[in-house]
Amino acid sequence: PHPSPWIPSKYNRMVFTHVGKSGGSYVINVMKALQKRNSFKVIKGSTLNGFNTPKQKLVSDLRSMENNTIYENHANYVQGLDDWEWISMVRDPLEMMNSLFYYSVDTETRGEKAHEELERRKKDAVCGCFSLEFDECIDKKYKKNCTIELPPQM
Repeated sequence: PHPSPWIPSKYNRMVFTHVGKSGGSYVINVMKALQKRNSFKVIKGSTLNGFNTPKQKLVSDLRSMENNTIYENHANYVQGLDDWEWISMVRDPLEMMNSLFYYSVDTETRGEKAHEELERRKKDAVCGCFSLEFDECIDKKYKKNCTIELPPQM
C-alpha cells in the first residue's frame, strides 16, 4: 500500500484517544471497516487492560505493538513514544451539554432510563427543567441559583 499523503511517513502506529460522547465510536467503526483493505490493525485497548490503563502498562503495550497498528482507548498522552501519532476528537462543551440534555429523555433510544429522567425533572419543580428546551433550562437554573451539572467528559 502507498502511504497516505496527509500522514507523515515516520508514523506507522497511532493512538486514538477516545473521548466519550465526541464521535469516537463512529471513528473507530470507520477505522475497523477500513483496516483490512488498507493493511492496518485496530486494537481496542479496553479489551487488553480495561479503561484508563496505568502508564507503565500502556507504554509496555504500545512498544510491543506491530507497525500499521491503531490503538484505541481512553489513554493519556505519553511522552517519549515519538514513533506513534496521537489523535483525539473533542466536542464543543456547550453542544455536548445540549445533546445530552435531549438524549437523556429520548424514550425511543433510552427506554426506561429516559422515563426515569423525565420523572426526576418533573418532581423537581425548582430546578428540574421538565418540558423546557435546553436554553430555557440553563436560563432557569441560572436565575434560580441551581447547580448546572457538567457532563463527566468536561
